[in-house]
Amino acid sequence: GTPLVRNNVIFNCAAAGIAIENTCNALLVNNTIVNCGRGLRLFDLGREGPPYYLTPGGGTATVINCIIWDCPTSISLTDSANVDAEDRGSHVTVLYSDVEGGLAGVSISGTYSTVTWGDGNIDADPLFVDAAGRDYHVLAASPVIDAGTAEEAPAIDVEGTIRPCGAAVDMGAYEDQCNCPGPDIDGDHDVDGTDYGIFGVCFNGTGQ
Repeated sequence: GTPLVRNNVIFNCAAAGIAIENTCNALLVNNTIVNCGRGLRLFDLGREGPPYYLTPGGGTATVINCIIWDCPTSISLTDSANVDAEDRGSHVTVLYSDVEGGLAGVSISGTYSTVTWGDGNIDADPLFVDAAGRDYHVLAASPVIDAGTAEEAPAIDVEGTIRPCGAAVDMGAYEDQCNCPGPDIDGDHDVDGTDYGIFGVCFNGTGQ
């Protein structure tokens, strides 16, 4: 199957926020990756022999609704050195994501690796609440709010806030709350009809 990585806040990783390697084909959705050596690293780790027996080849990923910021290299792709690999390239498709440096922030090493730069991508400061304090929620003026796509987006964010809470899904692991704090809106530790009523008011003013 396809590994799914979604609703994660990843920061301060020396090598990479997420590494995709050895023919893995991953789906990365609504992740916030900050201050990592590489935001994403797609490559061939090697280790085809015992005890690992990894399949030779690069990594492949589809990236949707992610924020990759404050990383020296936002995305790194490297060809496999194994000439017998069925596909020596690493491949990434990026959609509706905030990637520092844009397409220019993607590093490709080799001749087989490819980048598909899809719709909806931006290169804009996400306006974190307090990056120095590791608060990667975003301010109300953030360009990532309502800038994502519903395609593959999880129904809730990393804190349980319902998506979308606004005109569209937000980029990153956190959904702007638009005064709706989460499934247990009334704070009684029980998700029930009262919570759904309050949730409805947030969207259409009726509670229905």
